[in-house]
Amino acid sequence: MNVMLIEDEPDALVGMTRIAAGLNRPDLTLHTADNAESAMQIIHALQPELIVTDIMLPRMTGLELMESVVDEDGYKPKVIVVSGFNDFEYARQSIRLGAFDYLLKPFRTEDFKERIEKAIDMVLLEKKLAAENSKQQSLAERGNHALRNEYLIEFCTRPTRLEEHLYQRLQFWQLAWLAEAPYTVMLMDVKGYPDGKPLHRDHALQTFAIGNIVSELADARPPSVLLKDPKNRWMLITASDQPEQMAKDAVASVGSYQRITLAVGISARMERFDQLHEAYAQAQRAYQIHSLSDEAPMHYETPAASAAIAADSIPEAIAALIVRGDKETLKDAVATYFRQAVLQGAHSYSHEEVVRILLGFLSRIHLALKDAEGWQLEEVPMRVWEDLDECRTLDQYSNVLQQYVPTLCRRTTHNALIARAIRIITEHYAEDLTLQAIAERLSMHPVWLSQSFKRETGQTYMDFLTETRLAHARRLLTESSMKIYEIAEAVGYRDLQHFGNIFKKRVGLTPKEFRYGK
Repeated sequence: MNVMLIEDEPDALVGMTRIAAGLNRPDLTLHTADNAESAMQIIHALQPELIVTDIMLPRMTGLELMESVVDEDGYKPKVIVVSGFNDFEYARQSIRLGAFDYLLKPFRTEDFKERIEKAIDMVLLEKKLAAENSKQQSLAERGNHALRNEYLIEFCTRPTRLEEHLYQRLQFWQLAWLAEAPYTVMLMDVKGYPDGKPLHRDHALQTFAIGNIVSELADARPPSVLLKDPKNRWMLITASDQPEQMAKDAVASVGSYQRITLAVGISARMERFDQLHEAYAQAQRAYQIHSLSDEAPMHYETPAASAAIAADSIPEAIAALIVRGDKETLKDAVATYFRQAVLQGAHSYSHEEVVRILLGFLSRIHLALKDAEGWQLEEVPMRVWEDLDECRTLDQYSNVLQQYVPTLCRRTTHNALIARAIRIITEHYAEDLTLQAIAERLSMHPVWLSQSFKRETGQTYMDFLTETRLAHARRLLTESSMKIYEIAEAVGYRDLQHFGNIFKKRVGLTPKEFRYGK
């Protein structure tokens, strides 16, 4: 705390300084001056919280000094006026100028000490109260900010009509422009996480860094509001007429300063407040696609009107191409399905949902081949499940489909007896199913069955049986709560250790590691 002592009589100044220095206040810093001009320079530089000044000073009175510095840019020190004149007019002027106390010369040491300590205590108390008030105000502002964000998230995640009480809230939060001007919603986060990043420290730091940069861009183009969505991605709602340029600036700045590749989704421009829910859904859709593909645009694109109908009919068309063995046309047909079902679909998909949709698509192709031609195909191979599960971009998903589907052309040439053998395996894989047992049911010699099976399917009988069993085991591990030994028995393995060894050899993970994604 800075204290200024102003007195033109040397002995009096020494005495005042000695008394103030003896107060045993380690946080006190004393400054002295014997004229108003020197005092004014110190006051302007340090703005001491307490000033003790004599009235009669050379060339300028203490009262004139007070009048020149008090209220300057909000500066209001405590002032104790010291005077040798017992004149009420000086006291009155001192009080009018805001003097804290008035002390007549000659004064006793105890009186000066008491007055100055009282003033110091008052300054410290006011500082404490100001700090507490500032803290309370900061907490109130943060609480108000959090409440605002909660409401905005609710408006974005479910349709909301603009009623009078909501409009009043928007006005209070200075967001009335959401009801009065066109706006756009943007989602931003690290590229490669279409459904949100996992929660750990490194990702939290990335989120913080992105928010700092995007906040500056938002402040530069008001009106805008920045907050986190339920999946911890940054959501920017802005009335700027250049949202795509803002998004490009964000991508460039985050990449330049933080070396983070940013994915962005931009909604269409909305005219009404009650479209906020739709705008958020569009931004999320565009974000997920941009997160998965380097070539995808950042802005939302309206789904093709015929996409749903075309996507539903494609599995049967692809089955017909498989029967004809037209592999080149097959690849184009698969790419068309993927574009319509995933890229142009009306909904946003997480990685798990995309995998589920694509596996369902392949299963429908198998079913179409069975219904149309009577072909008996094994379930979608486990390696295809694995390949899809490892995909992280749209191109990778599409490539897995385009590589697998043409292979069905050679898998559908089984003769009738081998087709029957495959049917027995797929229906009774959990039983003690030996090659000898199947050969007896088909009235075939086991050696001839083994050779024919290998020739027609490209796999040995045991490899086919093992792949079928493990495909079911994989599904049970991910979709059921059955214990591992129960799953082993359910797919035909009575020895749990043997099941674990085979699973580890074929899949590369133990059943437990596979279940928990390690």
